[in-house]
Amino acid sequence: MNGDQEGKKPTPSGPVEDEPDEPLAVLAGLAEETSPEFTNQVRIKIHRKVVTSQLASFWWEVPRIVFGELWLLITSLVRWPPRRE
Repeated sequence: MNGDQEGKKPTPSGPVEDEPDEPLAVLAGLAEETSPEFTNQVRIKIHRKVVTSQLASFWWEVPRIVFGELWLLITSLVRWPPRRE
């Protein structure tokens, strides 16, 4: 190993990275409380994406279900040979 890379571990993706032994003291002092408005905006966006996803998956599946039921209806009405009772 080179002298400048001692104490550093190679990663599977390639370059050598430092091990995070301790959090940066500078960043520890920057933590702030989030405002309720921001939390509400995030919550609204998440709900909007969930609803959109559920509606999209519903409308993607509806034609397959409708055609499947229509096919079962037609095949039950037009059975060949007809059943003898």
